[in-house]
Amino acid sequence: MATDGSLHGTYAADQSAAQLEQFLGDPNHPDAVSAFSRSVEEDERDDMPWPAMDALRSWGFPHFLVPQALGGRMRSFQELFSMCRTIARRDLRPGVSYGTTLLGANPVWLWGNARQQHWLASRLLAGDFGSFAMSERDHGSDLAGCQVSARRDGDRYVLNGEKWPVGNATRGAFCTVYAATGPRRFSLLLVDKQQMPTGHWYNSPSVPTVGLRGHDLSGMVFSDCSVPATALLGRPGAGIPQTLKALQITRTLIAALSLGSLDTGLRLAYTHARGRRLYGAPVTELPAVRDILVRAYLDLIIGECVSIPAVRAITEVPERLSLWSAIVKYFVPVTVERALADLNTVLSARGYLRDTVSARTFQKLHRDQAIASIFEGTTHVNLSSIAADLIFAPSGSGGDPSLLPALFNRRAELTPWIPEGRRLHLTNGGRDEIGGAWPQLAARLSSWKPVRRLDAAYHEQTARLFSIDRRGYRSMVGQTAARVHCVLHAAACVILNGTYNTGGLFTDESWMIASLDRLTQHLDPTWQISPGPLAAVEEMLIKQVEAPELFSLTPIPLAIG
Repeated sequence: MATDGSLHGTYAADQSAAQLEQFLGDPNHPDAVSAFSRSVEEDERDDMPWPAMDALRSWGFPHFLVPQALGGRMRSFQELFSMCRTIARRDLRPGVSYGTTLLGANPVWLWGNARQQHWLASRLLAGDFGSFAMSERDHGSDLAGCQVSARRDGDRYVLNGEKWPVGNATRGAFCTVYAATGPRRFSLLLVDKQQMPTGHWYNSPSVPTVGLRGHDLSGMVFSDCSVPATALLGRPGAGIPQTLKALQITRTLIAALSLGSLDTGLRLAYTHARGRRLYGAPVTELPAVRDILVRAYLDLIIGECVSIPAVRAITEVPERLSLWSAIVKYFVPVTVERALADLNTVLSARGYLRDTVSARTFQKLHRDQAIASIFEGTTHVNLSSIAADLIFAPSGSGGDPSLLPALFNRRAELTPWIPEGRRLHLTNGGRDEIGGAWPQLAARLSSWKPVRRLDAAYHEQTARLFSIDRRGYRSMVGQTAARVHCVLHAAACVILNGTYNTGGLFTDESWMIASLDRLTQHLDPTWQISPGPLAAVEEMLIKQVEAPELFSLTPIPLAIG
């Protein structure tokens, strides 16, 4: 793995992603280890991209899933986020497999004892995969409805029941199992699958899926399956809060998969439109097509602005993740799904026909990306979580504004991650530095037309929250309030990204104005992006296509040839 040297102009948190990008090569080239042509063929056969998976292992990517204190290279989650984005722009499946492994590992980093942590670190550093067995056929992710039991019997726990579906269920070397250890008591167990007694557990058949074809998704059935009592993670009965807190971390990283997918989808759509002529001119000159391409680019930039502060919060202020991770998990995947659907209309018939690698690649990523809004909490689960935080503390304080530079300044050095489960909370307690910054931001930029419209929505939202019954966070009024809050949160993130960063693409405020116009369209579909900023953003898009660079405010150079 290449680790020395630096890429000129690349931010420190993106250095590893930039090196990984060059290692994996240009996916448009058929000889690249992660070539689009190879990926779509594997997809057709329901095969995993094993050459790409092996390449990631040889490069050392699994080391970034293990904290430095345990011999790994996990320094910050922003670094991991950037690498996942690089992987996902080629193929979502490796990112999902490694993300599932991290989901199973995080409870061990957060609540495991030294023996458990060092054992798991050795397995991941050796390249093994793992899983988190949480869901069940009849209960989905309803944690209180769990029926898989782990009965204490002397120095053992005896597992019974089925977990389904489970990612990496067949190929994973370890599994973190969520099970009932007593009446209304649930716990997490770290299970070494090689030590599980033969004949007392098996994998249920693999589950055919619309996207992520070839991904190891099946189930685990336990029948009087005995595991050591030392498999328990943390204290017995702590399974529900442990699971909800662990999900806060991986939910933020899911946005990287969505942004990587949109990067490729937009690149493919733009290339197609630029090379196709209608009515005597390139398709890119049609106002409707131009609008779709620019809106998709803005959606990606906004998604980045929303995601990065939440990812940085994992080390800087994890106490806020209950709200911020749910916002990221809802807003970014849903926004990307809509953008890809619009880009599909730019491809027109090519979005339906399967006669070219580029068309098949777009179709594949469109299918694969759909999982992002489903796993680790569906859209409705996250909206309910957001609404609950808002309704129970509608007038909460803005928290500590001095934290904002560490969250938004992309050059600010991050605190190395030291896993501490006690710093993750089930609610933000009304403290929200990002949302709390809005009144001052709106006052400072009141001359901007979209800011005035968004500020009106902010005041409407404040009145709405005070009128909702505390039991109404699952109601449609509560869900609507959560959606509006996500738009306002995104608007604050856009302005704060522009406030705490200078130079490069941050210099021209056009991207901010256009992004705020785009967010206003979430509230008012008739709203138009201002012509001047729209033209400036279109120029940003074209320059990053031609460079070529990752679509980003802090881009990395893409592999060529």
